[in-house]
Amino acid sequence: LLGLGLHSFLAGIGFGASTDLSAAASLAIAILAHKYLAAFALGCPFYKSGVPFKQHLMIGVCFGIITPIGIGIGWALSDGLESWVSDIFISIASGTFMYVAIIEILVPEFSDGKKR
Repeated sequence: LLGLGLHSFLAGIGFGASTDLSAAASLAIAILAHKYLAAFALGCPFYKSGVPFKQHLMIGVCFGIITPIGIGIGWALSDGLESWVSDIFISIASGTFMYVAIIEILVPEFSDGKKR
């Protein structure tokens, strides 16, 4: 949750801080295109672990509002920032996505000793 949440938050900041309309449109498409996959990647381990449904719902709602919070913060900060700052947030968000995908999702799913 922490890695995907950080990724979503930083992607939201990058989107909110975007000053170029075409870059913002591209980011919006990218965020929408993979948000459901990130939610699926978050939900599968919880389903396997037997976490109660109320906790699933609470975590899902928190995960769903992290990106809009990041967008609001990025938008609020965009007036005083240069355009390259948005690019830095997007780069960090991309790096966190790679980390989450490799370390937190792929390694546990394909590690030996796990019951299926």
